[in-house]
Amino acid sequence: MDQEQIKNSVRHYITQNIFGSQLPKDFNDDTPLVSSRLMDSISTLKMINHFEEELKIECKAHEVTADNLDSVNIFTAFLLRKLSR
Repeated sequence: MDQEQIKNSVRHYITQNIFGSQLPKDFNDDTPLVSSRLMDSISTLKMINHFEEELKIECKAHEVTADNLDSVNIFTAFLLRKLSR
């Protein structure tokens, strides 16, 4: 998967699983997810698990932080780093 495909997949996951199928009008790829509490720890772990399975990657516990998950753009960059290893 390339960057745009991953970003679209992350956006789709968030749309379906966090917002119930429709993104708010003010949502963008830099909208904070974790630090704004749009996503709690359970929804964060579910999202990580989904992408571990989809992309065949493994995320370490210390990597599951807002620094790697706090927006579509940040999470996409994190996933790309994981894929490049």
